[in-house]
Amino acid sequence: MYYEDDGGTQRLDFCLHELVRIHPSVLKSLQAVRDWLNSPEHYGGGVRIRVTDAARTEADNEVLADRLGWNVVSRTSKHLVTTIEPESGRAWCLAVDFIAIDTAEGERVPQDLLGAVAEMFFDWVSIDYADGHVHADNRNGGRRV
Repeated sequence: MYYEDDGGTQRLDFCLHELVRIHPSVLKSLQAVRDWLNSPEHYGGGVRIRVTDAARTEADNEVLADRLGWNVVSRTSKHLVTTIEPESGRAWCLAVDFIAIDTAEGERVPQDLLGAVAEMFFDWVSIDYADGHVHADNRNGGRRV
């Protein structure tokens, strides 16, 4: 996957299950998490990021809230495709839910470790989800990447 920024075309070393409207800063942050995990002093390669949720419409958010409740789902979720860049008119979501898998061991990277790494590269991170995913977003413009 590739994205454009002021420095030209940049390569991202992970795949998304579907095409979604994720803000470029979120993609950069995900790549930074993956790079950190794959560094020789950590997992040394083979860690893949799996995006489990990203862009949502208002209708998607309602369906999720019907299933999980509004105490779990935010009405102002950063997953909603609402952030509009005035100069381009593009709408993006600022959030991503994800897990990481160590392909060498066939196991997930522990949620607490993944969350701690994500905090280095995202503006806001939450790890209190029973299914083990990490929620991260760049609500402040992704200034950490």
